Amino acid sequence: MVSACFSLSILLASLFFLDGNQIYSQTSSTIKGVVTDYQTGELLSFVSVSIKNRSVGAETNLSGKFEFKVHLKPGDSLRISYVGYATQTIPLSNKTVQTFNIQLKEETYHLGEVVVTADPNPGRTLMQKVIKQNVLNNLANLNRFHARRWEIKEVDVYDPKASDDKISGGIIFGDKSRVFASVRKDYDTLKKHTPLFFAEKISDYEITKEPFSESEQQIAVKTTGFETDKLLEPLVKWNAGDINLYSDWVLLFNKTFVSPVGRDAFSYYNFYILDSVALPKGHYNITFQAIPKDWRDNVFSGYFTVNDSSFALVSADLRLSKSANINFVEAIRIQQKYSPALDVSTGTHRYALSESILSLQYLANLESLGIPLPISFGDKVLICTMKVKNSAVVLNSPEEAEFAKAGALITNRRLMDTGHDDNYWSSIRPDTLTGRESSIYQMADHLKTDIKAIAKEKLLSTAVSGVYYIGDKIYIGPLGSLVSYNRIEGFRFRLSVRTMEGIFSKTGIYGHLAYGLKDQKFKSNIGVRQIWQTQPYSRSQIAYTSDYDVVIEWYDQSDKDNFVNSILRKRGVLYSKVYNKQFLVTHDQQIGANFLLHFGMNYQTLDYETTDPSIQFLYPNPLFKSNDLTPDEPVNKHIVPLTEFTVGLRFAWHESAKISNYTRLPLFTKYPVFILSYTHGVKFNDYEFTYQKWSLNINHTSHLTPKIEYIWGLEFGKIFGTIPSLILHQPQGSDSWKMSNRAFNLMTPYEFASDRYGELHSRINFGGLLFDRIPLLQKFQFRELIHFNSFWGGLSEPNRQFNAAQNITVADQKPYLELGIGIDNIFHLFSINYIRRINYLDSPGAKGNRNGIFLGFRVIY
Repeated sequence: MVSACFSLSILLASLFFLDGNQIYSQTSSTIKGVVTDYQTGELLSFVSVSIKNRSVGAETNLSGKFEFKVHLKPGDSLRISYVGYATQTIPLSNKTVQTFNIQLKEETYHLGEVVVTADPNPGRTLMQKVIKQNVLNNLANLNRFHARRWEIKEVDVYDPKASDDKISGGIIFGDKSRVFASVRKDYDTLKKHTPLFFAEKISDYEITKEPFSESEQQIAVKTTGFETDKLLEPLVKWNAGDINLYSDWVLLFNKTFVSPVGRDAFSYYNFYILDSVALPKGHYNITFQAIPKDWRDNVFSGYFTVNDSSFALVSADLRLSKSANINFVEAIRIQQKYSPALDVSTGTHRYALSESILSLQYLANLESLGIPLPISFGDKVLICTMKVKNSAVVLNSPEEAEFAKAGALITNRRLMDTGHDDNYWSSIRPDTLTGRESSIYQMADHLKTDIKAIAKEKLLSTAVSGVYYIGDKIYIGPLGSLVSYNRIEGFRFRLSVRTMEGIFSKTGIYGHLAYGLKDQKFKSNIGVRQIWQTQPYSRSQIAYTSDYDVVIEWYDQSDKDNFVNSILRKRGVLYSKVYNKQFLVTHDQQIGANFLLHFGMNYQTLDYETTDPSIQFLYPNPLFKSNDLTPDEPVNKHIVPLTEFTVGLRFAWHESAKISNYTRLPLFTKYPVFILSYTHGVKFNDYEFTYQKWSLNINHTSHLTPKIEYIWGLEFGKIFGTIPSLILHQPQGSDSWKMSNRAFNLMTPYEFASDRYGELHSRINFGGLLFDRIPLLQKFQFRELIHFNSFWGGLSEPNRQFNAAQNITVADQKPYLELGIGIDNIFHLFSINYIRRINYLDSPGAKGNRNGIFLGFRVIY
């Protein structure tokens, strides 16, 4: 489909004084309706709808709707025109309200219709002016942007083989299909679509530049309340209002795409002028077509309209081709509309984003797993729509909103219904729901009393997510970690539980209970997280654990002991674990927009266990004097007690972040992130140690080109004090053939130790740069990877002597190196990586661990 030209606003109609039989002159008629594609039923935005031969009309919004009032005359007819479609004319009656469902058929556009000027390339000439004004028109450069946001998110299953009078949802979604068919409006044109998920949210949104702050105050949320909402909501987790076409590169699915109005546009696109619409005072809205020079690049194709006085965007309708290599997604469409908004600082109006739609079409067959089948094994697709409508837009207001404080961030909890009634929603929505959207809520009300349908939803949700939810209150699982196996515990059984926002909106309680058949020990963990405020972010945590290798900073503490990792665990190599008894208290406090302070107190004991009797962990017992003086004390000990206090400072310039599961989650910044940490160990009793730890961590994802990204992390550290090796710096090793991007995959845990060190973890993802050019491999959408990891660590002489009873490997003569290559995006879920350990091949940890094939698993877009 192609985009419509931007038409004039509704003009005032002249009143005609005719005789009494001509009621057209006496009554104002309301003309409204919806415009869709004849073949697909897709809603068409920016369609020009007007009274033929008169300057009266409107254009469809991003939901395909139009409405205007007019004093009709005898013989008036409705003219519907849209670039790329055949123009329709429909006679009008004398009714006061006339509603139309218009279906447009595609028509080949002939370039001969374009007026040719003396300029040999007018599209490029005008686009140079558009790009030159990019900085001025980009609202991201404003001091402040404020708007009331209305978000609508919907997931439908589309079955092209279904008949128009019967929706087919299959066994899984049959109940929704049946009920929705009974409540659907007769004029609903999307007759082959079954709605599966629907939610809307009203919020106040504000973003400031200096100091950088992105804030959202949620006002109300309304959902259908299905059990499967928890599965489907991630499909519409993106916010269409965050898509900024003025950026050089647009970020979608953590991938970058070249904007057709960004500074790099001429390197990737050719531009053609398609049409222009006259405006008052001799100005025009000009519609451009952007055609990629190479469809294999991460680029858009489509149409956009600019105003020739400010060269600002007025509307856009862009698509990503299949060659863009977005997994699971067959088609993506971005539609945006810009309207004049008041710039308080200048008293003038500027075009600001008023409506934005991000539409995704997910494959629902085997092709979604990257299997290029010669025939289709299923025609159903998931249609996901994310809409944002901004109202009450104010630019550069000198007054900061009360809720928008320096350092504030978006709160991204699950969309849980706030319980407001229909009257409240009718008063607060900036626009009315469509008849179809109202029918979705009616369907939900019917199904809430259907016990059989509720049971099917619960079964499906649990089976697919691997988690059992008790409403929005309690989370049990993941079920994949109920049973696992390792060489120390044998078969391990674990039950994990945590509360959700449905019980306490700002307090999360979590914990697990585990038991090993071989060691015959119970293990447990319990913790509480408290969000004091979200703007700016302030959170505390208190937790206790008694388990192996548990990092209780995360909810799913022992997920590395799930069933999959049990299968992939390395055989024939040194295997060890540390039993950890720990009491931890932490507090995180955001300062301004770019800084996050972390405070922590940690009291714990560590007990090293291994399946290899030739390797033991021992250090001199500080309480042992002599056999005569301390006959009850052993010469060496293997349990390490410690008490330490930590303070850390995290700096991320202009980083966007959200709060989820009572934790601040960084989303994106184009700048490196720095974390400076200091830990002080103190003597709490005669068994503990005094020491200091300093570390600096730097992480960054660099987008070298739209396809190629370089992900790297550096860490440097120094430890002062003589301490057991378990609390020296231990580079993270791996006991599994599962690929980890944050570990040294061919280093065993606790193999190396150091008190001064440097680490580098890096990988380059070429995004299919080579494979996309090989015909036999192109359809598989494979992506090439290169890995390079390095560690250098020295050990002072006091620490060497203190830990002499343990055979520690020290990488102070030359850095430890790992190199690897890989193929990513296999079935859109897996990567296969060959990693080779370059040196320290005589270390005990290198036995059976010098090279290997590692399997990566993650959902890849």
